[in-house]
Amino acid sequence: MSGLHISMLGSSSAGNGAAIWNDYGAVMIDLGLGQRYLEPRLSRFGLRFADFSAAVITHLHADHVREPTLRRMRRERVPVYVHERAFPILQARHIAAREMADEGSLRSFGDEGIEAEGFEIESFPVSHDAPGGCRGYVFRAKGDDGDKIIAYATDLAYADDALVERFIDADAFVLESNHDVEMLENSGRPRELIDRIRNTGHLSNDESAEAFGKILDGSRRPPKLAMLAHLSDECNLPELAIAAANRARGARRVGDVEIRAAKRFEPTEPFRV
Repeated sequence: MSGLHISMLGSSSAGNGAAIWNDYGAVMIDLGLGQRYLEPRLSRFGLRFADFSAAVITHLHADHVREPTLRRMRRERVPVYVHERAFPILQARHIAAREMADEGSLRSFGDEGIEAEGFEIESFPVSHDAPGGCRGYVFRAKGDDGDKIIAYATDLAYADDALVERFIDADAFVLESNHDVEMLENSGRPRELIDRIRNTGHLSNDESAEAFGKILDGSRRPPKLAMLAHLSDECNLPELAIAAANRARGARRVGDVEIRAAKRFEPTEPFRV
């Protein structure tokens, strides 16, 4: 499968992961899915764990990093990258992380970029209530017709101008669209949890759509793909998230943007960027 591709391997509070790959290498984003889920999903696309030149972690919540998947990365000798603030916390929580750090396959980064076979990766901070902070990523890689950019951020309390700037002129992006505000308010969840989700945890459909509109306003060309991710199982529906994004796109009379909602428990079909 030549060219540059992206698939969300799973995206929900039960587990998160994505894969980006081209003819030169592959990168996995987050290790929140178990091996028995990941292996068949990767094989559908002709990928194996050993094909990955790197894995990057956004943050340390349990739906984004799991001990057994860290162990599999260690066995396959795939370098795993985590921000320097989260580096010691990850080791304190996971035996596999400590072993990988000792061996040099768990690697920290700061302001510098990450070099992986086939990819140049930049990281930026995003607002989310995770120990050690949370990161978004910008991936630059070869596609069929030149260099391509994919921007990625899935756990956000808010999308500020600094985040929007990272997404401008991306060929494809993945952006959180976690909840419908009305569904969340009527969910029967404890008030404390609702406030946490709205204030420090996750981006609503309307907030995601507002950010999408700003990305379109600032871009010289529209993205080929807008992937909406981390949809709540109980407080959102794919059609609501897509409708909000479509309103933002339609208000600007922009066509030729494929808007998808990541699936919670199965991979999305690969998108060729």
